[in-house]
Amino acid sequence: MHRNDLATKLGGGVLCLVAKYWPSFVTSIPERFHSLDVVAVSVMTDIGSLCYITVYRPPEFNQFGREYMVLLLECLEYLCNTRDTIVFVGDFLACHLQIGMR
Repeated sequence: MHRNDLATKLGGGVLCLVAKYWPSFVTSIPERFHSLDVVAVSVMTDIGSLCYITVYRPPEFNQFGREYMVLLLECLEYLCNTRDTIVFVGDFLACHLQIGMR
């Protein structure tokens, strides 16, 4: 079990469960991303390493929400700078976004 509990607010946080027989570890992220609901877990398999990035994006569409999204995209760009196969999971609240919306 790998988790990122946010100490700065009530509730929130993300969790990634991995079976014990698959070696896994949490990928550390820079301090500036610690306020995000994100955990990245690398899982070693017979076919290579998989990086599961678990994300929760709060349903905010105000200034806070825009700043959060910019920071989240920077974090995902940082985490995707790897040779591992990347798998995104979580709640991105994408149904609330409109294509082309700024």
